[in-house]
Amino acid sequence: MKTNKKSKNLIGIIQSFLILILVVLIIFMMIQISRLQGTARVINYAGLVRGATQREVKLEITGNQNEELIKYLDDIFLGLRYQDGHYDLVKLNDEEYQGKLKIQSDYWDKLKTEIEAVRNKGYENTDIVNMSEIYFTMADETVSAAESYSEKIAIKIRTIELLSALDMLILVILVIMQTLKAMQMAMQNRLLEQKAFVDAHTGLPNKNACNELLNKKDIITGSTACIMFDLNNLKTVNDTMGHSAGDQLILNFAKLLCSVIPEKDFVGRYGGDEFIAVIYHTSEAEIKEILKSLSREKERKLGFGILMALLSLFVFNMDLEARKTWATGKHGIKVLILCTGNTCRSQMAHGFMASYGDDVAVYSGGVSAEKRVNPRAVMVMREMGIDISDHTPHQVDEYLNEDWDYVITVCDHAKETCPVFNGKVKHLLHMGYEDPSKATGSYDFIMSEFRRIRDQINDDFFKLYTSMEERK
Repeated sequence: MKTNKKSKNLIGIIQSFLILILVVLIIFMMIQISRLQGTARVINYAGLVRGATQREVKLEITGNQNEELIKYLDDIFLGLRYQDGHYDLVKLNDEEYQGKLKIQSDYWDKLKTEIEAVRNKGYENTDIVNMSEIYFTMADETVSAAESYSEKIAIKIRTIELLSALDMLILVILVIMQTLKAMQMAMQNRLLEQKAFVDAHTGLPNKNACNELLNKKDIITGSTACIMFDLNNLKTVNDTMGHSAGDQLILNFAKLLCSVIPEKDFVGRYGGDEFIAVIYHTSEAEIKEILKSLSREKERKLGFGILMALLSLFVFNMDLEARKTWATGKHGIKVLILCTGNTCRSQMAHGFMASYGDDVAVYSGGVSAEKRVNPRAVMVMREMGIDISDHTPHQVDEYLNEDWDYVITVCDHAKETCPVFNGKVKHLLHMGYEDPSKATGSYDFIMSEFRRIRDQINDDFFKLYTSMEERK
């Protein structure tokens, strides 16, 4: 991670440096271009001086005086040397050119003196012809110097263009490298996320994804059901037919769930042999139909007899009258679960029994009820997709004047004094469990004890619930 960060910082520094260089190159290029802009005009007028002077000499030899042409040449020289005059000429910052131009300009003054001599004495008595030839050679050298200066600037501009292109190419390469690296990181993150939330064997959401969904309070926006499935005979299949057969069974069952559960709903693998389905905006009739479809299809598609815990959590939004019926126990079996403090075992049993079906009204209490439910009990129950965080411990005395189908004590006979219930009850049962809240040691060990007792309670109370259903 540190190496990647250092590499990223280094690339950033290089990019900043390259951008700075590019800015400098562009500024330098603009300067050179501005220098080059007036050079062509200077070369042109330097050539005009050469030709116009020869014309002036010819006119003077033939006796045709032309003061305007002389003034024209003077103005050009003034503009070339001092960036002055009427022709918008620039002064080239080149020593060789300026030296040649000065020599030519000084010789032009001598040539003008010789032109006056031609007018007074006639050209035969002057050196005008020879001086004209010398002047022409000087003009050629001045033009050549201006052209050489122009070529130097052009070479600089081409060099800057090449350096700028190379700079931009390196920048593009670095950007591409960063983009590819970012894409690679994004792909790695997607793979990590997939590993974190997707079961590799079935392709379904894994336990992490299931818990994340179940911990969202806003998933229940209407009548919503949560069903947990347990392939209880998976170990037998693995032992008798091999792990490959067990793996195939898990895969086939996953496909079966996906084929029966509507696509709009959620299907995930909660554990090794446990699956979960969350069905939104549903009804009791729809859930029963789904379970019937699973029952019809399981033998045909799986090829093995599967024992399923069909319904682990079932939540419905009920109207007021339905809630009253539920509370009075008129809609099914009325169960009371008791222990000492009503904070752990009885609360877990309460949560499991309530989750098996909507035909059981479940309550719990204790002989010395404490202030709140044990947080570790809440945690391990949440792992099963059951939330008991809103449960409140109650005194057993609150229930003495009510009629009960079942009263079940879950305290440990060997270590505790179980509550004695003197109310009206059809079936008084005892299903004793160790108190996990008494466990000592590391955090992991204590949590493992809570999970062990939780699983024992789930197995025993599901069997009890099944027998209740058969008895009805």
